[in-house]
Amino acid sequence: MIFNVIGIRLRFLKALFGRKNMANSDRYASILNMVLEVAKKRGLENPGGEVASVCYELVETALAEAAVWGVSPDEIGLAQFEPLSLLGAPRKAA
Repeated sequence: MIFNVIGIRLRFLKALFGRKNMANSDRYASILNMVLEVAKKRGLENPGGEVASVCYELVETALAEAAVWGVSPDEIGLAQFEPLSLLGAPRKAA
């Protein structure tokens, strides 16, 4: 079931950002930021759990894609966020 959730989320993101007409990119960015905020919140509610691992994959995918497209983590609400914290790993020292 957890992989089904990942597939649904990833299909949603592909549909959202795979559109040819990006005239509404601010709306898409706003939606992505909200999805990532929810992923961070839900993942941190139970670090190391199944939901947290799905959230981790979403956050890591967003960070990887942001790097490819030259988008800073700050622009997608992930500045100063340590994705490994979703897996129950200790946070890195600042």
